[in-house]
Amino acid sequence: MKIAFISAGVLPIPAINGGAVETLVENIINQNEKQKKLDITIFTPAFEKKYLNDYNYKFCNINMIDCPKSIDLIYKIYEHSLCKLFKNKVKKNLYLLNVIKNLNEMNFDAIVIENRPQFILPLRASFSKKIILHLHNDTLNNKTENGFEIFNACDEIFTVSNYIKNRVLTINNSNEDRVKVWFNGIDLNKFSGRYNKKLVKTKRDKHFIKENEFIITFIGRLVDEKGIKELINAFNDLKHKNLVLLVVGSFWYDKNKNNAYVNEIKKLSDDTPHKIIFTGYVEHSDIPLYHSLSDIIVIPSKWEEPCSLAVFEALSSGVSTIVSDSGGSPEIVGENNALIAKREPDFTKNLYLSLNELIKNNELRNELGRNAKKHIKKHSLERFFCDFVDLISKSIKKQR
Repeated sequence: MKIAFISAGVLPIPAINGGAVETLVENIINQNEKQKKLDITIFTPAFEKKYLNDYNYKFCNINMIDCPKSIDLIYKIYEHSLCKLFKNKVKKNLYLLNVIKNLNEMNFDAIVIENRPQFILPLRASFSKKIILHLHNDTLNNKTENGFEIFNACDEIFTVSNYIKNRVLTINNSNEDRVKVWFNGIDLNKFSGRYNKKLVKTKRDKHFIKENEFIITFIGRLVDEKGIKELINAFNDLKHKNLVLLVVGSFWYDKNKNNAYVNEIKKLSDDTPHKIIFTGYVEHSDIPLYHSLSDIIVIPSKWEEPCSLAVFEALSSGVSTIVSDSGGSPEIVGENNALIAKREPDFTKNLYLSLNELIKNNELRNELGRNAKKHIKKHSLERFFCDFVDLISKSIKKQR
């Protein structure tokens, strides 16, 4: 099967600059190199060709689309002006126009658009081929402009969770048969929780954490939607001794500058009876080591997480985990694999109760960790890839 993947047009694939969606597509490429089931072409924003030396793909062609920023800006202004004049006009994208031009010269069994519903209508106007939207966020629902037209132009939509599927189905007259759930996958070996004790001790020493201190870890961006303020407030209310809250991350990926929100949460840590450590930005490759340091991992998202990779990673580590009842998180953790803190009516209190329960109950912590490692095996990268091959095969065979 010949499959074209169209990236969102922001970050490159392979994921040389990071990005969750880009990393997932790179995982598909890597699995296909092992299993040899697909002929893949990736349409991606251009990047320096020297990086391709790090990849030796035999079953994937990288098609770079070069859109100089100055020309792209002029085109965006032009399109914005036209859309104001003609209300029914579909706004076009210079990156996508170049993708379409390249697609016209090739032949594919299916075209997969990564997380960009607004790409669908221009593509459908140009192609009668099988078009599939791989939707990672809540960006296609009954509030989306031209939502029904976009939905109807897709042969199928693969969503990352039932939560996102149900949001798509809020579109009037949408057909449930066209929407399939395809959960994200994770490298279980990378997030196995098995780390050399000497490395763990070195990391503890770096942050001046004593052997008898109990570590509660938050990993993520320091923004309000991630719930770190509520976690700090809950942590400050705990009565136990020798507690450490390890806050791993910065407000914007690799940026370590503080903003107003970061200053606010750091001020909350000034009055704590416990120890709070802010690590700043940490490379994703170091995250498994921080899991190994931890007694509890907390993912207290306030916004509706579509399908959080951080939840997958925490469960895979075998460390007892607390998540909020946001978006797709409850369906990822299932039953008896993590504690779920409800955001209503009092999120801070519910986080406090969950933390208190796990701190007191060593047996429960161990049980949740063991259960989580077993549960997450069904979300391996191998399974993730096989699920895609199965879905795409059935889609190609199905008549529109």
